[in-house]
Amino acid sequence: MKEKLLSGLLITALALNICFVNPANTNYSKKSVVHTEQSFPAKYDLREKGLVSSVKNQGNMATCTFFALCSALESSALMKGYGEYNLSERHLAYFTTHYGDADNGAINKECAIYCEDKKWYEDHTAEAPIATLMKGFGPGLESTYAYSSIKGTISAAKATDGAFRLKGCYFIPHDDKDAIKAAVQKYGAVVMNVYPYCWNLSRVCNQSSGAVYAANTNRGSGFHFLNIVGWDDNYSKRNFLTTPPGDGAWIVKNSWGQRTGDKGYYYISYYDAELQNPISPWFSFEVAPASMYDYQYQYDGGAGIDVCDKVSSVAIAFKAKEDESLTGIQIKSKGASTATVSLYRNISTPSSIGSAKAIYTKAYKLDKSGYQTLEFDKTVNINKGESILAVVSFKDSVSYYVDKAYTSTREQGGRGVATANKGETFIKMSGNWSDLATSLNKPASACIKVLSKKGHGRKTISQLTGANLKNTNLTISNSKEATASLSWDSVKNAKNYNIYRKGEKDTGYTLIKSVDGNKTKYDDTGLTLGTKYSYMVIAVSGSAESSSPIKTATSTIAATWIKTLDNSERGKIKITIATTKSAESYSIYRLEGDKYKLIGSTKTGTFTDKNVEGGKTYSYKVRAVKGKLLSAYSGVKKVTAKN
Repeated sequence: MKEKLLSGLLITALALNICFVNPANTNYSKKSVVHTEQSFPAKYDLREKGLVSSVKNQGNMATCTFFALCSALESSALMKGYGEYNLSERHLAYFTTHYGDADNGAINKECAIYCEDKKWYEDHTAEAPIATLMKGFGPGLESTYAYSSIKGTISAAKATDGAFRLKGCYFIPHDDKDAIKAAVQKYGAVVMNVYPYCWNLSRVCNQSSGAVYAANTNRGSGFHFLNIVGWDDNYSKRNFLTTPPGDGAWIVKNSWGQRTGDKGYYYISYYDAELQNPISPWFSFEVAPASMYDYQYQYDGGAGIDVCDKVSSVAIAFKAKEDESLTGIQIKSKGASTATVSLYRNISTPSSIGSAKAIYTKAYKLDKSGYQTLEFDKTVNINKGESILAVVSFKDSVSYYVDKAYTSTREQGGRGVATANKGETFIKMSGNWSDLATSLNKPASACIKVLSKKGHGRKTISQLTGANLKNTNLTISNSKEATASLSWDSVKNAKNYNIYRKGEKDTGYTLIKSVDGNKTKYDDTGLTLGTKYSYMVIAVSGSAESSSPIKTATSTIAATWIKTLDNSERGKIKITIATTKSAESYSIYRLEGDKYKLIGSTKTGTFTDKNVEGGKTYSYKVRAVKGKLLSAYSGVKKVTAKN
């Protein structure tokens, strides 16, 4: 609304229901979503697969929503192979309630929630922070925007300082176990919510096991957001204080620190009464690299999100900021259908299309409800100042989301600031087009966004994600001093490989090297010790580019190795370690059971293990230490102690 929004990040959205209703009263059933029938294991746990971030602690502030959303984003990044992130709940909370600005003032001046007389960082449902993510704000990094400074201000220019983009936000019916399980397996941690029995856990929670079951609802004015990270169909009903009708529980991550529940996790019975009518839909995120889009044209961005039914088409009109390549479009709808995207040049309203020929058209099958990206399969160049109209038409009518305007900060309790102007977005219902700024009982904007890259001839999203060349299967080793050693699979027909790098405080990836197509290794040297770096290696052949996983490594000191294991003395094993230039000491680890345990350290390069039994075989590995820096582990060496 007000002006086009050019975003540094792609975002996702949370659903509500029926044209201009209260989102807290919506009912989101399994009939509203499409999912594929499939079988599932009896137990599945993202923790066991390293696909969920660590448990955080929100402290004594009501910020659970931001913790649950950031946790889901972190899990999605792990699922996509982007590495481990620690996202800033503070950054998301701040720009949910404050104006942001970036890219020379091109960012929309709307605010999802504007708080004049309350703590801006507390007591939010998911709608407002999701609207904030939708318009390209965040998610920033915890290392830059620490939660410990939650009450501090952040420069408006940092609104789009995000770690990556969001490709989609997919709604999941709370009453469809298969859909929830499928989402956990495909996208990572699911955001869920419950009413406030969490304030009275002594009534429903077995504190020794973290098992939670409420036989009856305890409706109140509060709510709590958490993450489903797995399930156990055989979790015994006897673990609960009150016995539910059957076995089975969701494995749930909380944000109250690791001293609660089972090290911060809980097991909520499938039969829990509080799960049957949540305050808002449950959902999953899908993230994408931060460098995927430069601009995002949109007019929505406030928290006044509602739904219009029986919609057959939506459209958005805008003028190009500069010479660009359009790469995709984002829509927010509910209900399965086939959508056709059509782009028109020098046309500003749907009624002006007439016999005009589209510069791009493509049909897409919609198999999700929520916010999703429709990727263009070819480059669409537009010129600075050109008027562009993007139309999305549905074969079967759908429910479509719109962002209604607020004309003052006091409407709905001062919960938003947004405007809608004529000539921005349009909707087609009952066979007729209308301007959303004037056609409903309040001015509104359709939740539709067009994505672009700066310059002409840029690769489309599908080209960037492997339409023509297979994945490079990148791996990284940090065994060398201040070096990331990259290696990847050879890709047939590749002419060269482009290597991209992003430091932990960078907002995007930079091309650091292009190597010949006959090479599959590269050492990135001279890195800052203790700094985490992320890499992509993309195979290139003409206009085609492969996909690449994002791999992360922390630059550290050179690894050491075990030179010898001397078992000549009974009851002792003497370990000689290769000394390295930067190391201050060396840590020695021995295999005990199925894990290696630290058994000692040395500054001299020699260490004697005196706790051994004759005739028993021992396995050792070592690593170099400098301050808080630890090298990669050495290889394992084995020896049998002398009898």
